[in-house]
Amino acid sequence: MARIPKETVDQIIHTADILEVVGDYVQLKRQGQNYWAC
Repeated sequence: MARIPKETVDQIIHTADILEVVGDYVQLKRQGQNYWAC
């Protein structure tokens, strides 16, 4: 099984907006400073 280089993983982590990625799959609701899946 091929491994993904650490540099590639680090680049994805630094450029991806986790709220946008997760929000594509579940509805997110803001509660205070946090977001909750609905």
